[in-house]
Amino acid sequence: MGGILRLWFLQIRLAFFLVVPLVAFTILHSTHWSGVQGLTEQALSGIADPQDITLPLLRWRGIKPGKRTHFWLLRGAVLMVALLAFAYSAFLYSPTEPIMLYLAITGAIFLGWSGTVIIGGLYWDRGTTRAAWVTAIIGSVFTLTSFLLQRMNDALDKGGGPFFGWFGESGPVSDAAQWIALHMPDGKETLGLTMFICAGTYVVISLVQNRRFDLDALLHRGVHAIEGEVQIGAARVSRLGRWLSFTQEHTRLDRRTRRLRRRQRRLISP
Repeated sequence: MGGILRLWFLQIRLAFFLVVPLVAFTILHSTHWSGVQGLTEQALSGIADPQDITLPLLRWRGIKPGKRTHFWLLRGAVLMVALLAFAYSAFLYSPTEPIMLYLAITGAIFLGWSGTVIIGGLYWDRGTTRAAWVTAIIGSVFTLTSFLLQRMNDALDKGGGPFFGWFGESGPVSDAAQWIALHMPDGKETLGLTMFICAGTYVVISLVQNRRFDLDALLHRGVHAIEGEVQIGAARVSRLGRWLSFTQEHTRLDRRTRRLRRRQRRLISP
């Protein structure tokens, strides 16, 4: 019964992802919703869109692409990712370890550093752009290097050769290389190492730069709060909640919703 409820719950979520885009497209294009369209355009026009990935990289070279050029750059990036995934899976990939370990190390190429950058950028006033870029580069390079070394070692290990086939079969260098080959971290260990290295890199570089950012302005808190945007609950925040930076925005309705969803998960769990 739990499996059946879980399947129905998944179908409802999939229907939600299908229906919401259709509703949004209808509201933004139908003449029956002209009033809502005006409010939506007014709200969207006030949102800054600096494009902090593509445009800064090109601006360093004195290139300022327009909207159409930027649009085609995004399309080209999506196409290249698709071609890379197809070519690798069709011609290069051969299973040498459990699938979950493989998914862990391939996912670490993005997940290993993205969590540090997102959490540090949104919730730490000392986080800097340079620290985020260095963390992203180090995390990606470390994971890709580990992934390639594992693939090479697995391929050459079947032939009985030493570590990566770069050394002879005797001597201290070969002994050290073979020890490294035997203790090569798997996918989950690589993911954990990447997270640890990226977190340390982000914190160290941010502290060295010693800059502070006004998070209240970013999150619309304090003197930057927008009147009527946030509903403040009547309940007092506990000492533990204040220590964890909880605010009165967590209303009684939020707590009831959380309890309801918890019961729902228990019902649909097998």
